Amino acid sequence: MDTIRTLQYIASEQCALLIGPDIMRFGERSMAQHLCDRLYDNYRDDIAFYYENEGFFLFHSQGDHIKADMAQDMRLQCQQLAFDEALYSKIARIPFHLVLSINPDTFLSDVCYKYSIRHRFGYFRSRQKGADVVAPPTREEPLFYNLAGYVHDDESLLLDYEDLFSLIASTVGSPGLPLALQEALHKVRTFVFLGFSFEKWYTQLLLRILCGDKRYQKYAIRHNIGEGATRNFLVQQFKIEFLSGDTQPLEALYQAAAQPGAPVSLRPVSDPVAEQVTNIIRHIQQYQPEKALDALLSATKGTALESDAAMFSGRYAKLREEKANGKLDSRDEVVEYNRIVDGILQAAKGIDAAGKV
Repeated sequence: MDTIRTLQYIASEQCALLIGPDIMRFGERSMAQHLCDRLYDNYRDDIAFYYENEGFFLFHSQGDHIKADMAQDMRLQCQQLAFDEALYSKIARIPFHLVLSINPDTFLSDVCYKYSIRHRFGYFRSRQKGADVVAPPTREEPLFYNLAGYVHDDESLLLDYEDLFSLIASTVGSPGLPLALQEALHKVRTFVFLGFSFEKWYTQLLLRILCGDKRYQKYAIRHNIGEGATRNFLVQQFKIEFLSGDTQPLEALYQAAAQPGAPVSLRPVSDPVAEQVTNIIRHIQQYQPEKALDALLSATKGTALESDAAMFSGRYAKLREEKANGKLDSRDEVVEYNRIVDGILQAAKGIDAAGKV
C-alpha cells in the first residue's frame, strides 16, 4: 500500500473502508462465527441445520419465533463481547468519510460517541422496510453503514440464507441502498478491506456489487486467505492487493496521518464522556430519541441546560406530529431529526460525571 497516496484519496473523500467479520477473532473463529456458535449452542434443538462455515442457520418451517428469540440473544451476546477499543479508536480517528461493515455491531459508533467524534450511523433495514435516507458522507461527518443489519433491530439481522438473499436482491434492485451511499460508492477510487474472508461466494458477490466493475485499487488487511486458486482469482478479477502484517498497514496510515504536513490529519478526540452522557448517547444510537430526551431532561433539571432540553423535546414532538399528519417530506424529516439529535448530544456534553452542569 502506498500510504501517502491512500491518505490523499482519504483527503479527497475517494477512499472507503469496509469492515468484515475477521476484524476480531476469538480463538480460531471470526467474530461472526463466534456469535453464531454461541447461538447454535443455545438453540440447537430448534434449528434444522447450521451452516457452520457460512454462519447461517436453516430453520424449521415454523421457525419465525425462533429467529426472533435468536435475534434478541444475538443482541445480548454482541453487547457482552470484549471488543478491541484501541483498534476501533484508530479507525475512528483516520478520517475515512465512508465505512461499511458486514457486521451488525456498533463498536465503531460506540467509540465515536465516547470520544465525541461526529458521525452518522445507518444500516440495511430489510427489503420490506425499504432503504433509509442518509446524508451524503463527508470527512467532517462520516457515514458508518451496516450492511448486515443492526443488533437493535431484530428484523434487520442476517440469520439465514433468505435474509442474505434479501440483502443481495435489494442492493441490485428495489429498494436498493440509500441514494447518498450509492453516490458516495460511485466516487470511491480506493477500497480498504479489513477482516474479510474472501473465499465465501457471497462475499465475492457483495464485493462486485459494492465496487462495481471498476479496476481501482483495493487493499486487504487482516485477511484470512492463503496462496492458491481463490487468491489468484481475486487478484486477477478484483485487483485486490493482499497485505501482510495483520493490522500494520492500518497502523501505518494512522501514524502517517499523525505527522505534520500529511495530506489529511487524524480526527481530534475529547476525554471519555461520563456514564450519564453515555446512556443518552446509547438511546440515540438505538433510535430511541424519546428515552434520550427523558434522560436529558432528568439530567439537566435545575441547571442552565434545562431550557435547551425542553426545547429539543418540543421540537421532537412537533416533528412527530408533522410526520403523522403527512406534512413533512422524508428528506426534511431526516434533516430535522439529525439536527435534534445533534442538539441532544451537544447538550449532553455539558453533563459531567457527577450529573451536574
